[in-house]
Order: sequence, then C-alpha cells, then structure tokens
Amino acid sequence: MMQKFCHLFLGCMAWSLSCLSVFKCMAEANCPPLHEEIQNGLSTAEDRAYLADQTVYYNCTQGYKVIGHRWRVCSTYEDENGTLTWFWTGSTPRCQEIRCPYPGYPEGGRRSGSSYRIGNTVTFRCNSGYTLYGSERRTCMENGKWSGSLTICDNGASLCPNPGVPINGRKIGRRYNYGNKVRFYCNRGYDLIGSSVRECLVTGQWSGEEVTCEDPDDFDDINEVAPKLARHFDTLQLLSTSTYNISNDIALRARTLDLSHAGGLDLYFVFDASASVGRENFDIGIEFAKKLVKKVGVSRDPGGTRVGALTYGSDTIVNFHLSDDLFTAQAVLDELDKINYDAMENRRGTATSHALKTVREVMIPQAEGVLDRPHANKAMFMITDGRSNIGGDPSAEAKKLQEDFDVDIHCIGVGHDVSKKQLSGISSSPLREHLFFIADYRRLEWLIDEITNEKIDYSPCGYAGETKLNTRARIIGGNEAVEGAWPWQAAIFRKIQHQTQIFCGGSLISPEWVLSAAHCFRNPQGNLNAEDIQVRLGVTNRIEDNERKPKVQFFDVDRLIIHEDFDYDSHSDNLDNDIALLHLDHRAALGPFVRTVCLPDAQELQLGESSLVVPRKYGVVTGWGHSTPRDSSDRHQVQFTTQLKQVPLPIQSESTCRRGVGLTRLGSLHFTPRMYCAGLGLAGSGGQIEDSCKGDSGGPMVREIRDQRDMSYRWVQIGIVSWGVGCAQEGNYGFYTRLPNLMPWVKEKIGEI
Repeated sequence: MMQKFCHLFLGCMAWSLSCLSVFKCMAEANCPPLHEEIQNGLSTAEDRAYLADQTVYYNCTQGYKVIGHRWRVCSTYEDENGTLTWFWTGSTPRCQEIRCPYPGYPEGGRRSGSSYRIGNTVTFRCNSGYTLYGSERRTCMENGKWSGSLTICDNGASLCPNPGVPINGRKIGRRYNYGNKVRFYCNRGYDLIGSSVRECLVTGQWSGEEVTCEDPDDFDDINEVAPKLARHFDTLQLLSTSTYNISNDIALRARTLDLSHAGGLDLYFVFDASASVGRENFDIGIEFAKKLVKKVGVSRDPGGTRVGALTYGSDTIVNFHLSDDLFTAQAVLDELDKINYDAMENRRGTATSHALKTVREVMIPQAEGVLDRPHANKAMFMITDGRSNIGGDPSAEAKKLQEDFDVDIHCIGVGHDVSKKQLSGISSSPLREHLFFIADYRRLEWLIDEITNEKIDYSPCGYAGETKLNTRARIIGGNEAVEGAWPWQAAIFRKIQHQTQIFCGGSLISPEWVLSAAHCFRNPQGNLNAEDIQVRLGVTNRIEDNERKPKVQFFDVDRLIIHEDFDYDSHSDNLDNDIALLHLDHRAALGPFVRTVCLPDAQELQLGESSLVVPRKYGVVTGWGHSTPRDSSDRHQVQFTTQLKQVPLPIQSESTCRRGVGLTRLGSLHFTPRMYCAGLGLAGSGGQIEDSCKGDSGGPMVREIRDQRDMSYRWVQIGIVSWGVGCAQEGNYGFYTRLPNLMPWVKEKIGEI
C-alpha cells in the first residue's frame, strides 16, 4: 500500500529510495486545509494538511446551534483502478439562532405568548369544564426545546384522557373510550418518535408511547439521558452474577442451586466504523463499551456476563464472540482495545441491516451452540452516527432479533446524519429508555463518565417497569409479567425445615415494610409466626430467581402485625379487616427490580376517596396463584405458576358486591366498608373469566393514577387480594381489602416502630 501511495502523487520518490523518503512521499498525500469562516461559530480547523482519520469539530456561539455536520473527517477512497482519493466527509455547517418551535395550543384551551426565542415563556389556559394537565408555563430553553411537558386540557368525559397533540404534529381521532384509536402524524421534515397509533385500553390508559415530532437538529439533553442510561446500567448489572459476591448465606440456607437456571447476561456491542465517524470518535465508542463492561463485570459463571463485539461499515467484522475464552472484565477490555478502526478501510459505508443480521445469524447461534445458557438475558448496544445506506431498512432485522431471541436493543445515535425514524424502528420499547440522540461524540465522551458515576434515586414510589398491559384483558388467567414490571411485588414463603414454600403474595410499601393479607397467617389450617416466614423481593420467576441472582433480595421477618379485629380461626368467622404488616429484618436495597408502591393516601396524592376505588375502572392484580378455574368444592393443592402473572380487572359497584356476597350462600360472610369486589363475573371474548385465585392472597391490586403534585402517573395500591368463592366462576367476583379505608391503621402501626 505504501508503494501505491507513492505512485499516485506528483513529486513522490521511487520505491527504491530510503524508507524515510517513502514516508515523506506519503506525507504529501493528505486532505487540504479547511479555510472556513463560520458566522457565529467556531471550528478546530488549522492551517495545515491533515492525515487520514483526523477530525475537525464545529461549535456555535451561545444562542446559536449547528445546522449540519458537527464534525468532518479526513478520509480516503480507493476506486476499482486502485486510485486513491483524499476528501473531507460531510460539508461545512452553519450556525443558526436558536428558537423553539411553534408550541401550538391544547384542544379545549388557549395560549398566550408569541415569542419563541431563548428565555421567552408561553402560558396555557383551559376552557371552562376542562382540567389542565402538563405544564401551564413553558420556557424556551437553550437547546431549542420547550421546558416542561406537553400541555393537555381534558374534560374527564372519556375513559382515557385526551392524549394531546404533539408540537410540530397533528392528531386524527377525538374519541377516547375503550377500543378507540388515535393516529399521529408529523409535519414535513420532522421524525415521529413514539407510537403513531394508540388505543384506549380497559385500564383507562393509552397503549404505546407518547409521540414527539423531532427536527434532525434536535438532540437529547445530556442531563436527562444520563440517569436513563445509568438506570439501564444498574439493570444489566443486576441481571448477571458476574459482580455478585456469593456469601456463606447460601450455604446456611441449605438449598441446592440449579445453575442451569441461573440466567446470566449476553451483552453485544455493535460499532459503526463508517467513513464519517473517524478514528477519534470510533475510539470514544469503544470507551463507552469499556465503561459498561467494568460496571457489569464478566464471569465464566453460568449466570454471569459474557460479551461479544462487532464492527461494521459496508460489511461486518466479528471482533470476538461470547463463547471466546474471555472470562474476566480485563480480558474483554484487552480485546476491546484491539478493535481497529483501520480494519474497515475502504469499506466505509453503513450496512446496519447486515450488522444486525450477523448478530442474529452468526453471533447468537454460535453462542447458543457452545454455551449452555438457555435463560440468559440478551442486550445489545449500537453506537452509530449515520443512516443505513446499504442493505435496506434495518428495522426488519431488528424485529427478528427481538422476536426470535428477545434481544433488548439500545441505540445511541450521534450527530446530524442519524435517521431518527430508522433508529426508532430498531430500538426496543419503551423508546424513551432505549433510544438516545447525542449531538456529537465529544458529548458522548462526557456522558460516559456521567452514567457510570450517576446515582439513581429509586425512592419515589409507584414507578413500574415495562408492564406490557397493552391487551384487552381477554387472555385466560392474565398474561405473564416481564422482568421488573412490578418491582413492589413480594413473594412470601413458609419455612419448612431446610426448605421454603411459597404460599402468599405481598407488596413493598417502604424499604422495611411489606403489606399482605391477615388470612395468609391466621386461618383454620393453622397460624404462622414471624420466624416462620421468608420474604423475597425482585422475583419474577419464582423457580429461577434464586440466591445467585443479584436482583433478588431475601429477608426474614422480625415482626408480624395482624389487624386486631381480624378473626378467622374457624369457617364461621368473617374476613373483615383482612390486612397484615410484615417488618423485614433489614432494609430493602431499592433499585430497578425492587421499589415501593404508592399507598392510597388521598391527602398526599391530593385525591378524594371516590377517585381511588371507582366502579367500572380497572385495577391490575399480580401474583403466582392458581391460574385455572377452580370451584369452591375443589380441595386439591394449589398449583402456583412459575412466572409472575398480571391481569386487569374491573372494579364493581357496592350493590353488585353485596349481591355477590348473597349469592355465596355463606351466612358467615358479610360485605363491609373495608371490602370491594372486582372481576368480570362472566366469560369474556377469550372464553374464560378473569380473576385472582388461591395463592394470589395478600398480593396487591393497583391502579395507575395521575399524581396531582407533579402530573406524573404513579401506580397506587387500592386493595389486597382477600377472598372469593372458587376462582373464575360464573356470577362470582373476587373480594379485596379496601386499603384506603384502612390507611389510618397502617400509619398507626408503622409509626410504632
């Protein structure tokens, strides 16, 4: 290659001359200086020749933003005749005054304020009969975006709230009841990020994600991206045993560990090495991967983390496989250091689809053929600066990766040339947690340190994971919950000699308190004391989620509090005041898989009792209980499900509940103000009645409610699974402890310790 360089340029010396002369010859082949003047902007360009892969960066003065490419790379291209051409990627950008887009105005409302320069504010008001949600005042920020959240005016007349109209977009559809759909479109030149079609669900929420319409020069605020990525780093760390210090506690529990079910984490990195990236920026992407590897760790343990890496331009290079002998973080870091940007020389296109196909058809099958990790979680990070220009739309390959192997795909798009629409088709949902747009690689470099040092506050209550409730609640017995969906769910086990056996559910209401049902511990079959109980948090699969999983936390109970007026020692007693509190022997460590649920404190949430337990509104019940219909005469042992299940159920009116108690023909049971009932009472379109069942006892029923303090949506517990006559029986409903009416008792007991 050196010889070829020398023959291409005038003034080059013959190959027979000294090595020094050859390098002198090569030095004459380069990119020319960039003599550019950018009004209201700056560049790092110098009056000199540039060698291959050297980069020039652009910035604008305060109050202006870069329109176009934020960096240009000195690059080379060799044609089919072997002729080498040197050129600068991209084109010279310009600086434009920052102004926020037209903010629109909410349906059923109005706006005041017509200046959209930095620092200017617009104010919104709603018409009579409408309530304002979102931000009443929005200020144009330095990044050209409006502060706060989308402003919506809603009259409360429909099951689902008004979803609003995105800035720079429009909405088709004005009906917001169950089954109605709305469609969103963006104005020309803007990319739609979110769900273009959303459906009103039985829970009173919209399917999918809120829509934004984004300009190519709109980028995420680093301060908002950092905690989201840091939260994902925490999640990945807890899905692996690589960083878990296995203690003597395991031996003391005397349980046999089945390491074949240990799960683990398969982590893939996909690096864009196209011409516009440049060596310096490419190396920043490698550093991002190294930071993540250091945090998550690597281990040969069956439940540990294994790492693979791929580089792509016009085609792909598998840098190393998960099955390679890389059993420590340092071994992987050493391999990442060996990845060479020059390996893609003269193959500098962007074949994103081919890269994803290589992961799906080569890397994952190769790992599965060598490693015995059928339950491993799979995550992928793609760092790219461009849109795919070879091999077509990559979204089809991404969909196959997610459907065939359940890969959690994160995309970090860097720079002006990224196709936001294309990357939104690649990334996993929810997009706001998996897709990020960064202005340039230098900001990505700063982000690397931020996310590894970021401390996430997991103390706010009521934030669920990906609940996947986008169904019409017509799946028999509900559907399986995904990892981390309901982080307050507690699994309550009975200690039996050297083993444990699940028997009830509960909910984490503070780092040291679990809420459950009294009848779990006081019933005609016998009583349990605190020392007989073990609580587990962070559990989704009750079999696989064992001591080897860092996300799972184990607790003994040092105090069990049963409501004083609960009395269920014989079949003739009632089930009123069916509530219990379990005090954990140590505080729970809050994180992505363990968080508290919000309690129905009407005063704190600024809600009335009537807005919590509302007839015809849907609540969600979660648990591992019996999952098939069961009549009242069935005395067979309860068959607990392996995977946590979830089901939305409609709350019934007081008159319906009283009538339901009468139909039981059990004279000892009476409907009281501390109860309510829920369920369909008849078969839905799926041919089956949805209901909670034996084994779900003590678990929570929750509703997603808007917190009037900050307008965020929180999951609030309104009930505790209490009793029923059989499960999923025609004309019968499940009965729940009405938690809002028992909040004074809860506060009193918690306050005693």
